Amino acid sequence: QMNRSTKGYRTRIALVALLTLVPTAAQSATFAGAGAKLSFVAANPIGAGVGIGAHALIRVNLEGAGALDIYPNIEMWYGVDERDDWYYRKELGVFEIAFNIDGRYLIPIDEHIKVRPFVGVGLAPILYHEEWEPGKDQTKGSVALNLFSGADLPLGPTQRAFLEVRGKFSNDYTALKLTFGVVFTPRAITTPGV
Repeated sequence: QMNRSTKGYRTRIALVALLTLVPTAAQSATFAGAGAKLSFVAANPIGAGVGIGAHALIRVNLEGAGALDIYPNIEMWYGVDERDDWYYRKELGVFEIAFNIDGRYLIPIDEHIKVRPFVGVGLAPILYHEEWEPGKDQTKGSVALNLFSGADLPLGPTQRAFLEVRGKFSNDYTALKLTFGVVFTPRAITTPGV
């Protein structure tokens, strides 16, 4: 019980910090946008799966030292694994939803190069639902660590795309994700190197 209240207290502190940080960053942001993404997932011990997600992106230019993205996003994926269990073969299906609180650092390179490499880290409260045949299922919650890297590139004056490889590490599942995403911004991006 003490453990649960401590976890709840830490979660509330993290949310308050995030809600305080986002408006401050938005005021000095180079751009802000939102979009969607598609992921191909390899999870241990489930196997292959497919996921979708949505995200917001607030980018702050660090004036010659790269750029910082505040990158809250939601990811969902589903995978099925067939297993032999004593007398019969059963299927284990897993649906997971992750509420990622991520940050990305865009590495400083020549502003004339349009592709921007980045590295990132974040935490993810997750919920996942496991279902076995016949008719046995359970829902659990956990917290995962996200580590990822990729590249960001412009598609047009108000659109960007990114490709990332993401590792998600938790006590229940370890997943590797290859993700393609797009970001739409309400105004044209005019800052060089961003």
